[in-house]
Amino acid sequence: VDVSPDGTRIVSGSDDGLVKVWDTATGKEVRTLQGRPGKVLSVGFSPDGKRILSGSGALAAEGYGLVEIWDAMTGGKLRTWRCGSSNSCIALGVRFSPDGTRVISAADEVEMWDTASGVVVGRARNVGSKVSLVMGPRARTCVGRGRTGDEAS
Repeated sequence: VDVSPDGTRIVSGSDDGLVKVWDTATGKEVRTLQGRPGKVLSVGFSPDGKRILSGSGALAAEGYGLVEIWDAMTGGKLRTWRCGSSNSCIALGVRFSPDGTRVISAADEVEMWDTASGVVVGRARNVGSKVSLVMGPRARTCVGRGRTGDEAS
C-alpha cells in the first residue's frame, strides 16, 4: 500500500493480481490495473504521482515475478521487467528513486533499473529476500531489510 505524494490517492495490490487506486476523500475505487494473474506483493507511487509501480510473485507456469510501471491517470502499462535471475523470483519490494529516474526491485537479489531505457544499472546478488527498501536521494545507494535482518546493498 502507498499514498500518492499529494495525499489524494492510495494504491493497493492484492492476491488476485489487481492493483487498485482509491480516492482518499471518498474511499471509493477510482481505477483497477490488471497485469497477469498472480499476487501483487508491492506497490508504490512515483515521486510526482504520475506513475504506479507494482511487483508480483512468480507463477508456476512462468517461474518469475514481474515489476511493472503504470500510468496513474490512464491505467496504461508503461513498462514491464522480469525481476531477479532465479526461476523462483518474487518481487517482494519495489520503489522509485526520489527523482523518479530509477526503480529498485527486491527479490533474491536487489536490482536497480533506469526507468527510461529499462536497462539494469545495478545489481546485488545473493542478498536474501528483501521485504523493505529505501533509496538514497541521489539514487546511488539503497538499503534493504530482509527477513533475517538489515543489510545494505
